[in-house]
Amino acid sequence: VRFAQPQMQVEPVQLPPNVCFAVCHSLVEAQKAQGAVTKFNMRVAECRLAAKVLQHLLQGQGVKVHASVSVLGHVVPMLGAAFGDSYAAMHEGVRGLLHAHAYSADEVAALCGGVPLEDLLLAAQSPNLVKAVQLTASAAKAGEWQSAPCLQLQQRALHFFSECQRVFDFKSACQQAGTKLEDLGALLTASHRSCADLYECSCPELEEVVEAAIAAGAKGARLTGAGWGGCIVCLVHAEEAAAFRDRLWHSHYASRIDRVELLDKCVFCVDPGGGASVFTSQA
Repeated sequence: VRFAQPQMQVEPVQLPPNVCFAVCHSLVEAQKAQGAVTKFNMRVAECRLAAKVLQHLLQGQGVKVHASVSVLGHVVPMLGAAFGDSYAAMHEGVRGLLHAHAYSADEVAALCGGVPLEDLLLAAQSPNLVKAVQLTASAAKAGEWQSAPCLQLQQRALHFFSECQRVFDFKSACQQAGTKLEDLGALLTASHRSCADLYECSCPELEEVVEAAIAAGAKGARLTGAGWGGCIVCLVHAEEAAAFRDRLWHSHYASRIDRVELLDKCVFCVDPGGGASVFTSQA
């Protein structure tokens, strides 16, 4: 699914035969009504601010603004004009435009024409995003949150553009004859590494179950959902699904849950089904 403007686009992708998805719980739940909501909102705020900073930096280089910019997807045409149409080229362009160390709210405001961070985020009608930045920055520098360097803009943007490229790489691999499940699995695992290292939404328990799943025979594994707990999804050969569950029980879950009967609540394998579709009303 491509959420493109002016119309969403859907293109079917056929997975190789004998593919199975295994969903494995990390045995940790992200407390979305507590600390996790601040972390989640912080990532959204960082991505929105990265988009704003990239917009102003590209404008300063003479690149034309195509539309109102509020999310990273909106700067794709600008980055494409400056660096090339592939997400891989945009990824490298972002690496050169944004510095790797954390930004402060004051630095972001200065790069965005003096517009305060609160106004940059409130333009998206997202007061919770402002609160998340204030809480995170205050924890780093009490009483002076605007000057606290806590916004990892480069890392969040690099995750976005590398993840976009992996989607197209996965689609391309599925369309090639003779594609190995290991090739698709490598993309899935690379996605998880980006979630952990660049987007920083993993946790020790997710890392442990990803490592255990791959050691048990999964060809690739990635956290799914918002992160900081919950489940991972793995690629497994369908004929190896039962053996995969057995190995994962002995290597990981046996020391963490009381009895093997509970494994069905922690690990389940499913066959791929129909993907997204577009239904057009005839009315």
